[in-house]
Amino acid sequence: MRASVADEVQNVDLISTLMEMRNGQVAIDSSRKWNELMAAVIEHGKKGKFSLVLEVTPTVNNLKRGVGQVSIAYQITINKPDINVGPSMFFVGPDGKLSRNDPDQMEFFENKESSK
Repeated sequence: MRASVADEVQNVDLISTLMEMRNGQVAIDSSRKWNELMAAVIEHGKKGKFSLVLEVTPTVNNLKRGVGQVSIAYQITINKPDINVGPSMFFVGPDGKLSRNDPDQMEFFENKESSK
């Protein structure tokens, strides 16, 4: 006795399918992206996001069973946590050059080079 369509659909194993796609390359790509995301989450202590999108398109219809073949495209995206780096502050001198020292403020300690 032939299984119903619902029974056949329940027997489709996602992990096995990923391992079969592109001779296992989809599973390898997924693992690499997962590891990249996990490293960033651990390093920065913030959340990230992993998305695996599978687009399944029927390509051949079989008169007896309905869809006889499908094409599966995939896309893996990760959103790594941002690095929080504050801005760098600079003073603008009279000549327009940037400096970390305020040109309008006296120095507390005399510069050794200028005292020679």
